[in-house]
Amino acid sequence: MAMKSKAPNRSGSQAAQRGERGRNPQGGNRPQQPPAKARSQPRGEESPAAVAAPPKEVVVTEAITVRDLATLMQRSPIDLIKILMQYGIMAPITHTIDHDTAVILGEELGVAVLWPPKTAEELQESASTEPAPPNSRASALLFKNAWQASLPIA
Repeated sequence: MAMKSKAPNRSGSQAAQRGERGRNPQGGNRPQQPPAKARSQPRGEESPAAVAAPPKEVVVTEAITVRDLATLMQRSPIDLIKILMQYGIMAPITHTIDHDTAVILGEELGVAVLWPPKTAEELQESASTEPAPPNSRASALLFKNAWQASLPIA
């Protein structure tokens, strides 16, 4: 019976010299990866056409989370959290902030924060619930009558 001879064991460096892809020269069983192609632009930078300009104004109701406000402003939530920390507010991304705080964040980032427009129903409600301005003549008469009523009768 004829015995087959085994091929000699090649190390990674010998395989690399011969142009073969085999074992990693540093050891291990992972094959070597070909070098990555060079990028046309450095990492983290996008082409000017791909970056949308941030909005000039956003509409915020009474309260909003940091994440939602960052999404409206097209900013990273980290940017908003950094500004809040400068003001001494330790806020996580899920923290709910009020409208006034959102206005302050908007001023820091150059974005106007507005209230939502009022509907017709809200306008009618506010008109009916607002008291009429006091009439100076009527209030003077009421005061005079109340003062006269408090005088003792002689």
